[in-house]
Amino acid sequence: MGASEAAGGGGASLADLTVVATEAGAFIAPLPFVDHAVTTRLLDTVNACDDGMLAGTTIVGLALCPAIDGIARTVPSGAAAHRVVAIDGDRLVLDRPVDNPSAGHLANHGCLPLAHRDLTGAEVVASGPDALAKHARAVDEWRTLTAATLVGIARSAVDLGVAYVMERKQFGRPIGSFQAVQHQLADLPGLVDGAGLLTSKAAWAGDRATV
Repeated sequence: MGASEAAGGGGASLADLTVVATEAGAFIAPLPFVDHAVTTRLLDTVNACDDGMLAGTTIVGLALCPAIDGIARTVPSGAAAHRVVAIDGDRLVLDRPVDNPSAGHLANHGCLPLAHRDLTGAEVVASGPDALAKHARAVDEWRTLTAATLVGIARSAVDLGVAYVMERKQFGRPIGSFQAVQHQLADLPGLVDGAGLLTSKAAWAGDRATV
């Protein structure tokens, strides 16, 4: 949905995608929405976003750091994406399709779909300073949408906490009636709202940035 309408996408702005990412986080949606949305936007800028990517049948991900010895390391969605975009030297490359990306999953405490990706035979979609600038912008967008996802998770965590202290009882009373518990919860909504506002401002600024 982040690719342009001219390319066949939804034409969503970064601010629009932030709203979706927040809701995806609130429900802990098990899909690489952020990575796919950001990467299709990047590929759209170099006319390399195909129909499968637009339809979501081909999942694409973004390597955040430059490749080392031809390997894109610890790609956030590397164990879920069929193809990955990375910086290799001064080239923006799209790796070869992988039918079973989960085979390379790296064990981690967060159970995230991390994986290294081999860039041997990768397709060069852009090169030079322009390629580096486009990738840097995509990384910024990834950070913004990841922050939005975390805001959604935090919002749901607060809601669950409030619901729990209203039903859990101690000494014959809901524990939410005790000031010690109330004080710990009272500041959380403001902190979450503040994080949401900062994320929205980052998206607003990102929509107005130029490469």
